Amino acid sequence: MDRVGGRDPFDDQMKSIRSWALGGLGILLASSLSLAAPQATVHVDAHAPSGGDGSAAAPFNDIQSAIDAPTTQAGG
Repeated sequence: MDRVGGRDPFDDQMKSIRSWALGGLGILLASSLSLAAPQATVHVDAHAPSGGDGSAAAPFNDIQSAIDAPTTQAGG
């Protein structure tokens, strides 16, 4: 391989490609974090009656009910 001024042009090109790839990865990560939906608090109480909605006033009575509940909120 031909060296220019004691440097390998291929090494410079690979460094440039890595820089672009890492920069793109950073932008992708930042944009995906900003698009994440806000998290909601779901209440669970083993002593609550069944049929709760996960609110503090009407908690689910088991964790599986909380997991199975729809995650969308009205008006969102």
